[in-house]
Amino acid sequence: MKYTKHSENNGINIFLYFTAIVVHITSAVIGITFCWSTPVTSKLEGLIDNPLGFSISVSQSSWLSSLTSLGAVVGPFSGGYFSDSIGRKWSLIESPCYLIMKGQHEEARKSLEKLRQSDNIEDEIMELTATVKESLANRGGIIDVIKTDYLCRGLIITTGIVIIQQFSAISPILLYMHEIFENAGSSLSKEYATIIVGVVQIVATLISSFVIDRLGRRPLMFISIVPLCISLLTLSLYFYLKSLMDVSHISWLPVTALLVYVIFFNMGMGPLAIVVLSEIFPPHVKSSATSFTIATCFFVSFGVSKVFPLLGALFGQWFPFLICGVATTVGIIFMWFRLPETKGKHLSEILESLK
Repeated sequence: MKYTKHSENNGINIFLYFTAIVVHITSAVIGITFCWSTPVTSKLEGLIDNPLGFSISVSQSSWLSSLTSLGAVVGPFSGGYFSDSIGRKWSLIESPCYLIMKGQHEEARKSLEKLRQSDNIEDEIMELTATVKESLANRGGIIDVIKTDYLCRGLIITTGIVIIQQFSAISPILLYMHEIFENAGSSLSKEYATIIVGVVQIVATLISSFVIDRLGRRPLMFISIVPLCISLLTLSLYFYLKSLMDVSHISWLPVTALLVYVIFFNMGMGPLAIVVLSEIFPPHVKSSATSFTIATCFFVSFGVSKVFPLLGALFGQWFPFLICGVATTVGIIFMWFRLPETKGKHLSEILESLK
């Protein structure tokens, strides 16, 4: 849903930037929580510098890396309930929408004035109040989404995107990056390679923030997903050849393929899943649909992260990359027929396209 610009303050709002930065520090914490196992598991699987004194199995390592995603399945449902019941923030300024929902209209007005750095907020506060009232009056659960044809189509699209996203192997690549580089036999050390990948992720994400609205959702999704598929199949081919012959003369290939993968994932598939999810549902079911989609994302992430190293140990490192490459190819077909273009469209136009 789009809001018109009501404030006459066209200067840089330092407080709003500060608030956004502080809130998004949690993203860094989440990243550390999910990826701390990347350097740890490689040590625990060996005997050198192992604090346990014994090496863990591949199965134990996969549990260590994947259980965070399994725990995160519960978060979207409980988080939505508690954020509405006890509030989003206790130390930062509270959301105007939340305060309106709780009937604290004067506090909501002060909050919006603080965020906008302007007292010219009458039109916007009225618009927010009307939106919140409509949302509360028509609030629906996931059953309502499934029973309504066009909303169910939207749910199929969003869950389809996150399932494809996870089957593109983003979680295993980040969780088992040390092992992947080690098995690839690259001349570049796994520690330096991991740092390079992290820097590339940041740069690619910054680039995506500039191109998402310029190119549109559908074009950028295909610009992203096709290179992902090629990178995964390239990695599969490399590891298959490595199991048959000496591939030291192309030891640069897995690092290059992973860098290409990381660049295009963070430019498209990664952020676009959230963008489409935020645009495709009306307010009265957005919370339920979002919780279901994110829970599905983490559940699939758990499954893929758990099985990926086991398949590699059983059949060779090439096999799980092949499976993910084929799954991503299926995802391209799904996107072609299902993904709507939401760039520059109002919610009513998006919902009409789903009908």
